[in-house]
Amino acid sequence: MSTEPDFPSKNQITKAGKYLRDCVRKTIATEDVDLDRYFRSIDIVTIFREAHGYPMTKVRSGLASMINTESIDAALSQRHKRVPRIVRKLVRMGDTNLSRLEDIGGCRIVVQSPQDMDAICRRIRKNWTSAFTRDPRDYIASPKDIGYRARHFVVRRDERAIEIQVRTVGQQRWADAVEAIDGRLGLKLKDGEGPESLLENFRIAGELIYRQEFGVPLDDELIQRLHASNDRVIAEGYYTR
Repeated sequence: MSTEPDFPSKNQITKAGKYLRDCVRKTIATEDVDLDRYFRSIDIVTIFREAHGYPMTKVRSGLASMINTESIDAALSQRHKRVPRIVRKLVRMGDTNLSRLEDIGGCRIVVQSPQDMDAICRRIRKNWTSAFTRDPRDYIASPKDIGYRARHFVVRRDERAIEIQVRTVGQQRWADAVEAIDGRLGLKLKDGEGPESLLENFRIAGELIYRQEFGVPLDDELIQRLHASNDRVIAEGYYTR
């Protein structure tokens, strides 16, 4: 006899995500939280999250073939978004349903150059445009406020949305630095929340990395801003020399 839980319906998935979001937002008073429902909701989110595993592996396999076809040097990985980050995103995005999140399962390609990025992005468009769930997002041309840069695609496999991120080596190092200080200090810079001095420091660093990798000339003003920003975050105790 199978001991695997029944897969939740779309309605159950939506309700579980909403309940956890309301708990975190404190829309529901702490004393009124139904612990049975809370943990049942966690279980539903976990089951839904794990259902992205096989589709994500299929997308990774397809990307590996594209990388080989283009003969580029790239690092390819895949990951599930952790349950706490799923709930945090639901809180941040307002009334978005859990079943509509597009990055619970994701693959990442880290390339060596802008030319390699262009090549693999053209290949993804050529092979998978019909599977896109929305238009690709170019955070190179329009970076996020904190300075995040990459190109994103979302494709549908086996009824699951799988996100594809394409980054350069420098953009990956920038993202790793953001995650490292978030983990060290318990911040949410990755979500654009945190001390303004740190947010500004990463904006400037992201711009500097972009210019270096994409051949855009540096200017004295940017270098001076970076030095001043570095001095500020050191003075505020976030980093040491």
